[in-house]
Amino acid sequence: MAQIYEILNIREYDNFYCENRLGNQGEKTLDFRLRLRLRQRFRLRLRLLFDSLYTQTLQLSNSQTFQLSHSQTLKLN
Repeated sequence: MAQIYEILNIREYDNFYCENRLGNQGEKTLDFRLRLRLRQRFRLRLRLLFDSLYTQTLQLSNSQTFQLSHSQTLKLN
């Protein structure tokens, strides 16, 4: 779980959200380009997270398939 928060850096996106809401009350506001950049960075990190999870799942399923076929071969012999 800690790895997920580290990859996404959730706090950065949360800070953007809080600052944006507070901006409506006359507090600190972020300009449009900075908000866009934060959003793009968040989406990129999310995509990287899902790519790594997909890769790990593929590796796991491939190793399990190999173990299954190897054990079946041993049983046949």
